[in-house]
Amino acid sequence: MTDGPLSFRVVAPSRRVLTAPRAIVAIPVRNEEARLMDCLNALCAQRDAPDFATILLLHGCTDRTEQVAIKAGETLPLPLRILSIELPPERDGAAWARRHVMDAAASLYVTSGMPKGIILTTEADARPAPNWVAANLATIGMGADAVAGRVEMDDTQSIPPALWTRYQLAQRYARLIAEIDHRIDTVADNPWPTHREASCASLAVVVDAYVAAGGVPTLPAGSGRGLVTSLRRAGSIVRQDPDVLVKASWQGTDGIGAGFRAWNEGKSLYGVMDLEPVGQVVRRARLRRTLRKAHAGGQLWNVTNWTGPLKLSPVDAFKLAAMPGFPQIWATLEGLSPLLMPRPLEPGQLKMETARAMALLMEMRLRAGFRRLFGRQGPA
Repeated sequence: MTDGPLSFRVVAPSRRVLTAPRAIVAIPVRNEEARLMDCLNALCAQRDAPDFATILLLHGCTDRTEQVAIKAGETLPLPLRILSIELPPERDGAAWARRHVMDAAASLYVTSGMPKGIILTTEADARPAPNWVAANLATIGMGADAVAGRVEMDDTQSIPPALWTRYQLAQRYARLIAEIDHRIDTVADNPWPTHREASCASLAVVVDAYVAAGGVPTLPAGSGRGLVTSLRRAGSIVRQDPDVLVKASWQGTDGIGAGFRAWNEGKSLYGVMDLEPVGQVVRRARLRRTLRKAHAGGQLWNVTNWTGPLKLSPVDAFKLAAMPGFPQIWATLEGLSPLLMPRPLEPGQLKMETARAMALLMEMRLRAGFRRLFGRQGPA
């Protein structure tokens, strides 16, 4: 949560007031005069959703975003509260703005005595699917504390054909390694179908879980992944649900589209759909499965059996073993062990790693079929 009081300027109060909305969509906005209305129109078009409110937090805008937002508040049938904030240069980034707007939504719920209110967030240039709000709330209603949705790039925007082809290949590879990961170590709280993404373009979280996690981490990149990790470390159940979908824009200089272009051009290795070589995916999943079984059997206290390969100190290992649940242990361990550090996939590896993933997955599916046929059980 935000340290100290914040000074928001109320650009426009909501013309349609909801006293106790089931959900609040909290969106940071910077220089989105061309695409903000598309996002808000998509929110207006939500189907089968309970009443929800929307908060926009404008920060560092130098174009006509404020005027566009005010017009939207006047014309759209959407409970829309528009705020503005001046952030110091060292904090004038998307992660800080998202933290502030989600904290503002959390504060509304906390002061209203609604710890089970739900905060959703997306990008100001994204288009949530028509069932986005309803799908998030349905997944939370089935026991999740938070939902990380799937993000697809907008296929209606004009981009170079080669870039679109590379993106489609990357999406295919992401689905392959998600299934490999799941088949090796099935997670009861995050069942198949699932995915590996954790983007601020589609996140939903229950207020008390958000507060317990400490709010949005103010990372220069990957704040969505950081929040999901913090939630799991705090013991929250996070569902990565492929039925929760947002279309992201290729435009802009600091969004998901820009990140993918930078990766495609070899300028950036991190933050692109969490792609890793197959070998790293398999190693991580097998280790997670082994430690999960050891935890279930009370064997993690024998720290000498597993700390060596992970390069952990005995003190850190004992602290991990004392944690109440395995998701907390694993989320914390990923930040401690060099063996579990991300190994980003390079663009030139995509074709070969896709072939390896397809071959491995075919073998895993065949083995699973034989096990079902003969009534056997065992790891992938």
